Amino acid sequence: MQVLANHRSGRLALAGQVNIPASVDAAFADGAVTSSGGHSQVLYESLALFHNMGSTTAERQQAARSHTQQGDVYYLLDSLPQLPNLVQRLRKDTVPLLKIMVLDAEHFDLLSNGSSSVGNRGLDMPVLKPLVDSAHAMGRRVWAHVETARDCELSIDAGIDGRAHVAGYGVANVRKLHAAGVTLLTGSDTYSSVAAIENDINALSSALRATPLQRLRIRSVTTPQAIFPGRKIGVLDPGYEASALALDCNPLVNVDCEHKISKRLKQGIWLRSGKSSEAYPATCEETPATTFALSRCHPAGLQHACATNGRHWLGRVRTPSRHYGDVRGNHRTLFPTFYTR
Repeated sequence: MQVLANHRSGRLALAGQVNIPASVDAAFADGAVTSSGGHSQVLYESLALFHNMGSTTAERQQAARSHTQQGDVYYLLDSLPQLPNLVQRLRKDTVPLLKIMVLDAEHFDLLSNGSSSVGNRGLDMPVLKPLVDSAHAMGRRVWAHVETARDCELSIDAGIDGRAHVAGYGVANVRKLHAAGVTLLTGSDTYSSVAAIENDINALSSALRATPLQRLRIRSVTTPQAIFPGRKIGVLDPGYEASALALDCNPLVNVDCEHKISKRLKQGIWLRSGKSSEAYPATCEETPATTFALSRCHPAGLQHACATNGRHWLGRVRTPSRHYGDVRGNHRTLFPTFYTR
């Protein structure tokens, strides 16, 4: 799971509850960087003040004057002289990501002078590359919220590692990016429900006219490898960290089978389903010999996967991370990480 823009306080409160054997693995960015009166300052201040996203111009203007959430779910950067102080603040945390807001940046001056654009602007062009370079120097990968094709160009020139949203949105733009060789991932602005997650992968699959196998690869290989680029995941081979999902039917025949999960194995640990997840070590006896030869059972490590007794086993690789975080904020990417052999 990847969270681009979350409450730092929530991340700290969840320490020890994620990135453990019986829970999800997550990479967090903490607060996004924007300009004064920009997105996401106005968004989160509006939520705190009015419990909505700023439904009127007056509410958005009031939110732009509020700073109760600054330093928790967003940071402000209006000019280069402010960058050293921001970097000093960001260095206090060891999260692996940084999200920057790039919204029609080439018209920043015009947007900064208009009341109607409050909450609909981001960073100014001169700060982009220095900010990205500073983030890379502290070991953070940088993801940019972009709105326009020009924002894409500016963010690429600044050296970002990934972009959130498709510039201009729309199926046609998704297909253009895919045709140009851009790596496309699946994610959502929210995962308040299973439907929200499914809506994204369904829409992406439809736009790409993806086969069930291509859909699985987006969810289980491409997306998790982008979230955890330093880990050996997404392949059922010796030396790769291995986990598994047991499905009751074949998702290559029916994509709804992705939800027919009967067993979960994470890092050699079987997970019991229930209100509170439990974990216990897998043994050679518990691990179907015809399905997996795990490193704890076989010196050669994970060797193969196959379908047995009508149950289709799909490999899944996950490892604990040193980064902890909360599940509030937006742009979370939750992946079941299926992979077929």
